[in-house]
Amino acid sequence: MLGAAKVEVMLFEASGAFANRDTAKHAYDLIKGAFGCTAMIKTILAKYPYANRELLHSISAIFVQASGKDDCVRTWLMKPAGNGDLVTFERVQKARFSVNAKDRASIREIIDFFFTLKNLIEKSVASITALKESHDDHVLDGTRSGVRLDDMLKPTPLKPKKTQGHYGKISVLDPPSFTYPSSDSA
Repeated sequence: MLGAAKVEVMLFEASGAFANRDTAKHAYDLIKGAFGCTAMIKTILAKYPYANRELLHSISAIFVQASGKDDCVRTWLMKPAGNGDLVTFERVQKARFSVNAKDRASIREIIDFFFTLKNLIEKSVASITALKESHDDHVLDGTRSGVRLDDMLKPTPLKPKKTQGHYGKISVLDPPSFTYPSSDSA
């Protein structure tokens, strides 16, 4: 949560216990994370709707998913793209957990993972701070643009439903990223 603004920038989901190979749960949680990230971005933009439109592309929401499917933790980053017609959901990193305390490569991989996550959070917070300052400036000097930032973001992914077997085949893909088009272009 971002200070007094009470804005969330990161979502975490553990897709089952360590070594749990439920691929449908993994896929369901990934889709649920994308839905949650979209909601976080819309909330941020609704809080600062009169900020400079050029700042739209700097806003991001982070989803961290720990998965027993392959004993990995992943960081996904969602950002608006185009003129708000798309949002990208990119896997920016993946690290494997090991239960072997002597596995130095795994330990280094996890340390790098959390260092990169820290940098992503700092960048997200800085972009929200810039958005807030721009919004405040436009409200104070009366130069609000005609289009609110939250109205520019068009994609609205469907809320995931927990249906038996519905997500089982998706998780074998382990995509590095995907894009939601706006509902107008679908």
